[in-house]
Amino acid sequence: MFFRPVFAMIRPFLPDKIKQRIHMHGADFHNTLSNFFSPPVLPPEYGGEGPGIEKACQDWTNQLLQSEKLLQQIAAHPTGDIAIAPDDSLTSEEVQTELLSEG
Repeated sequence: MFFRPVFAMIRPFLPDKIKQRIHMHGADFHNTLSNFFSPPVLPPEYGGEGPGIEKACQDWTNQLLQSEKLLQQIAAHPTGDIAIAPDDSLTSEEVQTELLSEG
């Protein structure tokens, strides 16, 4: 409701490349999403053939939970200055110890 008028004011200042990448889908989004995404990518709730929204959300939640150690390391180093191998992940206690020693 509010986004379209605000976007109409901002749009003239955007580069053409960005303007071409932004598409507004109204209430008929079930019909228009298929113009931009293939059916295997879209969930059935949006007219596609991909996994349902509930399943996709659960998959993402599981992925985040499996990445907990890495996310803690990134949070401990906000500059992103970390170099670790996947099996090098620190435990929460190691992250806390490292933070205390830096502080």
